[in-house]
Amino acid sequence: MQSLVNFTIITSIALSGCLVFSLVGIHLFPIFAAPIVWSTGTDMPTPRSEAAYASLGTKIYVIGGAGNTSPGNKNIVEAYDSSSNKWTTGISSLPVAVNHAAADSYNGKIYVVGGYLDDRVPTNRLFIYDPSQNKWSEGASMPTTRAALTAKFINGILYAVGGANLDFKKLSTNEAYNPSTNTWSSKAPMPTARNHLSSAVVDGKLYAIGGRTSGPSGNLNANEAYNPSTNTWSSKAPMPTARGGIASAAINGNIYTFGGEAPTFVFDKNERYDTSTNTWSSEASLLTARHGLTAVAFDSKIYVIGGGLQAGTSKPATGVNEVFQTGSQSPPPADTTPPQISIISPSNGSTITGSSSSAAIDISGTSSDNDGGSQVKLVELQLDANGFSAATPNSSEDWSKWTGSKTVTTAGSHTITARATDNAGNTKSSMVKINVDLSQGGTTTTKIYSVPGTSSYSTLTTGDSDRVGEVLTSSSSLVGKSISEITVILKKSGSPSGTISVVVRDGQDDSTAIKFGGIDTSELATSDKSFTLRATSSHTFKSSDKVLVEWSGTGSSTDQILVKRNGVDAFDGTNTYLVGHKGTSYTNSNSRDLAGDWSGPN
Repeated sequence: MQSLVNFTIITSIALSGCLVFSLVGIHLFPIFAAPIVWSTGTDMPTPRSEAAYASLGTKIYVIGGAGNTSPGNKNIVEAYDSSSNKWTTGISSLPVAVNHAAADSYNGKIYVVGGYLDDRVPTNRLFIYDPSQNKWSEGASMPTTRAALTAKFINGILYAVGGANLDFKKLSTNEAYNPSTNTWSSKAPMPTARNHLSSAVVDGKLYAIGGRTSGPSGNLNANEAYNPSTNTWSSKAPMPTARGGIASAAINGNIYTFGGEAPTFVFDKNERYDTSTNTWSSEASLLTARHGLTAVAFDSKIYVIGGGLQAGTSKPATGVNEVFQTGSQSPPPADTTPPQISIISPSNGSTITGSSSSAAIDISGTSSDNDGGSQVKLVELQLDANGFSAATPNSSEDWSKWTGSKTVTTAGSHTITARATDNAGNTKSSMVKINVDLSQGGTTTTKIYSVPGTSSYSTLTTGDSDRVGEVLTSSSSLVGKSISEITVILKKSGSPSGTISVVVRDGQDDSTAIKFGGIDTSELATSDKSFTLRATSSHTFKSSDKVLVEWSGTGSSTDQILVKRNGVDAFDGTNTYLVGHKGTSYTNSNSRDLAGDWSGPN
């Protein structure tokens, strides 16, 4: 039998209740007694995230999900035996490949419902696995097609709650399946509509915890309990940390909630809800931060398996199997000192000059944590009293330098706030006041390009184009003319996050020749919206220069920026072509043009 490999950072030696010190070099280090709360089991053979899971006997079945190898959507079923620390493969595959499904077990069988098929199309199909026959069968389809839901059996009835539909609309739907009659019925809807939630059952009640309204920027801390005997919901103490893409498991009236996803990072959180006192507390963090993970309780242990390691995407997926021993209290956090944060640009009291309708404000700064601190994990920006949105780090997880952008559409005084949060949850803010002048600073411009556009759009999204715009030919009438201001027309689909950049790239080396500014995705709507951006200097066009709208995506192909264009198969007379960028190359569309206006200084 394989043994579990235990991990602990601090060991202790107890001699007659005395505190013992370890001599290392010339330094004395105190060693404190600390119980082992996490250990590791054998990793899952096929790394996956967003898988369905259920337990039968001593086994945990991990079903479907998103993997690292093609095709990404899986129908694999693997079972982990907690008594032997071994995995079983070769189990009959799920009839269809699916991720973001929900599952639970009853009367010796596993029921898998909903989820996403390929291309993020949700399903309402119900599949039933009988391990005694190693066969799947299909039950009556769920009335509401959905994915990213949760499902639990209570008294022989499967309750499927929440989720997202084809339009990624959050749902409050609560539907009940009776295996004895193979029929579904509608129940009282969940008060807070959401997807990517988790649930656990305690004393005959289903506790629906966390989730989100759309993407990770819409994370929720809702905690609501459903009582099937009265068909009613009640609100409970909210989870301390708003999270979606989480997993929960219950032991002795306590619900432990693990992991989750934010717009730019994944959580290692482990928070415990005591149903008897309606209170929350923090427990020892996951060894591996992740989202879209599984959590199953046996005896006093919870097995947390698989998940996605990166925010905004199911890849890379991991197969880690980490075991939490309940009843052990985590030590108090050592870091109670807030991080430091400064806004370098714009400076306090400065004046920003924009066009007649708006001004793009490029924001940059620095942040740091104290020596020995838990390190900065997120910087967010706020304009006036509007909501916070994530800034962009210097590099992955490096917030020592950060940047962001906001667009102002009203002249006068405005406040920019930057907030840093470290891994211990400490926060600190920095603030500057600026004045915005929308009188164009006395500099007049002349329009050099104008295309109204039609109901046609180029799409920026993960896995497809990350830049779209216009390229100048050698015979373009714009070569030799200067540009300093641009208007683009955008709308959104799904839940995009981050900053959109509008730039001119040099036709020779593809470097950024001029940046007009950035547009925060929170300012977009699902209908057309015009954005006018003015650069601090002008650029004189050369052959092969490109005017581009750029966005790096969220990791989900359903989150999109739609850039308006001319859908008519005709040139605009200035010898420019629509151009898109994917991977490392550009592709011209010789019969379309970017919609909007370009202007240069007189």
